[in-house]
Amino acid sequence: MFRLVLLCAISLSSALSQNTDNNCLGALGSKSAAEFTRFDQDLRAALRTHDAKAMSLLVEYPLRVNDSQGGYLVPSALALQYKYDQIFAPRLVANVLRGSQQHVCNGTGSAYGSGEIWIRLSEGGLGVYVVNTADHKTKKLPSPNVVSCRTATSRSLVDHVDGDVLRYRSWKNSSSLFDKPDLEIRGGAEKREGTQGCAYTYWKFQNSALEVTVSQLGCFPDSNQPPLKATGDLSLKVLQSRTSETTEWCF
Repeated sequence: MFRLVLLCAISLSSALSQNTDNNCLGALGSKSAAEFTRFDQDLRAALRTHDAKAMSLLVEYPLRVNDSQGGYLVPSALALQYKYDQIFAPRLVANVLRGSQQHVCNGTGSAYGSGEIWIRLSEGGLGVYVVNTADHKTKKLPSPNVVSCRTATSRSLVDHVDGDVLRYRSWKNSSSLFDKPDLEIRGGAEKREGTQGCAYTYWKFQNSALEVTVSQLGCFPDSNQPPLKATGDLSLKVLQSRTSETTEWCF
């Protein structure tokens, strides 16, 4: 798989070297150049600053990683935190960041560098779905994400700060992940419900105006099955209002 993807990227690079970002919009199915530019800037900034948490919101799960031993899937944001150094090794990052600003596109997406990183459009927006990397020693990262959530309108993170204090942060899809969050709440609670195969974890946060719940998937009736590739859901409830509650699927 690694050789196939890499060889395709190299051959496409010479044939499509004149591609511009706008040429890639059609291949990616992206709605606007601004959306593509924002994702591109965030991806490069996450690589440059070694920001594993930001990267977790730029990835489509499960992420496919191809290395010299074959390939494996990274199923979640938490798993990505612990494998981040192995996946986004310094040599890979350097190759991508020093590469051309132009992008190689084909029917499956767009490549960075010499095919090290591939992105495409899915339910959660633009995201990295394949990484072709070299082996690299993994080290444990401090304060890993608990969960990440990409919806049709926002990108959210739940993590720990100051020891065991739970923090919720959310950015609108039109905002950069390196801007101040559009919403931040500290001091949430982590709880579990259900039993056996239907057990799931959820995180609840509240301020003076909102109650926010980020939940993993449990069991659903046949009439209300989650979409393909959904990893959970995000619920926003305006306090002191019985009707103002919205729920979106996380990807």
